[in-house]
Amino acid sequence: MKSGKFVSRRRNRGFRAGGPEPEETETNVKNTDAKYTDANSRYLTLEKPVLDLYERVITIYGKQKNFQEAYRQLQNAEKFVRQSGDSSGNGQCHMLYVVYYYAVIGGDYVTGATDHSIKKMYHAADKAIRCLKKDRTDEGRFLYMKALLAKLYVMVCTCSRRTTEIGKLFGRVQGIAEQYAQKYAEIWLKYYLVEAWYYTLIAEDCEEMMRSMAKAEEIINVTADTDLTRIENLILPWISMLLTLREYEKAAEMLKAGIEMCDKETCQGVIPYVREKVELYACLLDAYYLAGEFEKCREVLGAIDALNRENEELGIVKVIEAGYREEIEGRGK
Repeated sequence: MKSGKFVSRRRNRGFRAGGPEPEETETNVKNTDAKYTDANSRYLTLEKPVLDLYERVITIYGKQKNFQEAYRQLQNAEKFVRQSGDSSGNGQCHMLYVVYYYAVIGGDYVTGATDHSIKKMYHAADKAIRCLKKDRTDEGRFLYMKALLAKLYVMVCTCSRRTTEIGKLFGRVQGIAEQYAQKYAEIWLKYYLVEAWYYTLIAEDCEEMMRSMAKAEEIINVTADTDLTRIENLILPWISMLLTLREYEKAAEMLKAGIEMCDKETCQGVIPYVREKVELYACLLDAYYLAGEFEKCREVLGAIDALNRENEELGIVKVIEAGYREEIEGRGK
């Protein structure tokens, strides 16, 4: 495949999730002093709504690959937070850097082209962890777990050899989240996704990956409000895992299920679904290419060309690299 999107460096290594550190026990989490209570009240009423808005804006610019504007908004958020010095606000600001660099990296953790951004993302998560470690408020705990999972994600996607530390980080998140099973559904979703990536990239265990993703699916079926959310937060990463593990048939079936979601009558003409449908077909093309199914590749190419003609007025056109197209059209005949 030409894009290198699903290239990975994988190592067979197991891990054992360690238990929560002493500071993460239920007694300590509930032992919230006045300092953090007052700060949290200010954070929730004044800072969090603004920082949540900045996160949405940065995410949108990131998806549009307008990284210059995304970074400008990031700097604005940082200036805003400097006025308070609150631990939750500072921690969330560091997590905005994680969101930004996640978009810049674009899933490329192995070719070396984004190594600088990977380091920046890792250090941003680490700074957030240090900032939030002593914050015993509910929001502080939530941000702390998100930071731990962000650090874990980078370590897993770069196939880190530090499996002992990986196990401890999984255990630390688990130890806190188990106390708030319902409240922290978002954390559990991220936890199972990162765990599934561990089994994909480091342990190379498809069965365990599928088990983790099944748990993630249970959560998203309850929490997702749209099919687009299901596609972006569950189906796309699941497909990437299956392709990495060379489970091409399973990946193709899941891609076709995602395309069916975009074909629902309520989704017709809705720009995000139109764009997602085209991308899913492009991924299906890659899946069949990797499987050597060139006749099916040509069928998908025809579908993509038809969609391009249909969506031209909307400005949604998927360009297939000429060499890639020529190779597909010329093979297997």
